[in-house]
Amino acid sequence: MDPRLFLALAGTLASSPAAGPAECRTSIGRSYYAAYLVAVSFLEQLRLRPRSGPQGHSAVRNALLASKDGAIVKAASDLDTLHTQRNHADYDLADPGPEQPKTALALFQQSSNIILELDTCRRSATRLSQVEVTIKNWATTTPGSGVTVI
Repeated sequence: MDPRLFLALAGTLASSPAAGPAECRTSIGRSYYAAYLVAVSFLEQLRLRPRSGPQGHSAVRNALLASKDGAIVKAASDLDTLHTQRNHADYDLADPGPEQPKTALALFQQSSNIILELDTCRRSATRLSQVEVTIKNWATTTPGSGVTVI
């Protein structure tokens, strides 16, 4: 399955005239997972495998941060923000912030931008090669990175 389908669902939920608390919170979760899963796919294209499970989220973020590519580093930072917002949406039910359509739409846009940047990098062979070398070097020299070269 293409994780971008989660992004499409997130957009539909957030922009619905009937978007209520459940739709907005669900949209935020789907926005995060769309970006996260596209990032996992991006790393796998580079022949890198982030650990699975809860620690996989930080492994993906840290691998992207290690790329030293300005736009990819920003995408990693935005992914971290999105992850935090997803946790609020899923676990902090007393916080009304994640129940606002404008919040869900803003996070949907942030996810879209992350995916766009990863896809843009994929289309540049030179840039992609530089990112691959840099992340692989980081993964092999950083104990406990949570990322395996495959």
